Amino acid sequence: EKTFTQQEYQGVSDGEIGLAIPANSLVLGASYRLGSRGLDDGGQLNRFAIGWSGDTDALFSSQTASANGSGVQMLATPVWLSAETEVSLEPPSGSALSMSGTIRVAVYYYAITAMGTF
Repeated sequence: EKTFTQQEYQGVSDGEIGLAIPANSLVLGASYRLGSRGLDDGGQLNRFAIGWSGDTDALFSSQTASANGSGVQMLATPVWLSAETEVSLEPPSGSALSMSGTIRVAVYYYAITAMGTF
């Protein structure tokens, strides 16, 4: 599990949330918990997707949650990531530029480390 403390959004330009999945990882799922104010992207309250570049809704797609809401999503088919990947959170409009609020995100994965040959 990789997690970070509650993240405040104030003018985020690219949606990255300071959480990276290491290279050679099998992603199993994710969870989130919104803060007491929820999220606001300039009118679409508490609507978001969590994923990464190229698949911005890989972990949560078009999610709507109330303030203090939480959710867990385990993937039916785990996703293999061969390169380090930054997790992103996007509002329905596709840009986190105007997003504000607090959310905590955890991503569940197995990381494969380098192995020696015998």
